Amino acid sequence: MRGRNSRAISIVLNIVMQLLTMPLIDEKGKLLSVFSPATEARLKENITALKQQLKLKSGSAMIPPDLVHNLNGVIRFRKSKTIFFEAVKSYPKITRIVVRELNENNHNRSGSLEVKREHFDRYISKITKEDTLIFKTTEQDKRQLSLFD
Repeated sequence: MRGRNSRAISIVLNIVMQLLTMPLIDEKGKLLSVFSPATEARLKENITALKQQLKLKSGSAMIPPDLVHNLNGVIRFRKSKTIFFEAVKSYPKITRIVVRELNENNHNRSGSLEVKREHFDRYISKITKEDTLIFKTTEQDKRQLSLFD
């Protein structure tokens, strides 16, 4: 880890671990994180604050409480997570997904997070055009909409 901030890497890995193991929908099929312009603004604030803390290289960098929840609602993350869990679900021998951070010697650096097979459906979400129409239509939005055609 020479020349790198191992604390920053650990924080980013922790966010990714939490994001991967946070369900998209509840037991009734309702989205747990709905992305809107308000959450987008809050997300930008959280990310900016986290970047500033990580640049200081202090041990006191904290993950904002609603950062992972708001990231979980981002359409790109929802789509990626859905594709991943649909693929994993197609392999009957996979009974669970365990995510853990390892150090350079392949030893556990922190605890692990687990998703059992019976919960895989909670990580699969249908993404519709309406999901992307929440925001004003820009050129980038038009390109994203073309993905669903």
